[in-house]
Amino acid sequence: MTTLIICRLIVFCLILGLFKTIIIPQTVRAEGFRILDHGASATGQGAAFTAQADDASALHYNPAGMTQLQGIQFYAGTLLIGGTVRFNSDLGPTVKGGVGGTISTPPPSSLFLTA
Repeated sequence: MTTLIICRLIVFCLILGLFKTIIIPQTVRAEGFRILDHGASATGQGAAFTAQADDASALHYNPAGMTQLQGIQFYAGTLLIGGTVRFNSDLGPTVKGGVGGTISTPPPSSLFLTA
């Protein structure tokens, strides 16, 4: 008898979860930033770094650029990013976010090695 009650409870929860997922609208949040700063040379050129390879960070932009590099190349870097986010919606309230301008933990880093 108790097995039947548990089975009915599980089926009810599954149906309720499916109903909630399909019928009730969900909020979509896109959180994150596109980071194009991999290498000082590429950043100085506005990330237009695909056709040339001056250092090992060319692996991020065009892996075939390794053929232009001589010997063993090593590149390591990190980005200290801080800030806040504010979004003014036409349909609803203003949304604020961020961590109060502090540096993200752990900071996004890159490591490139070619031979």
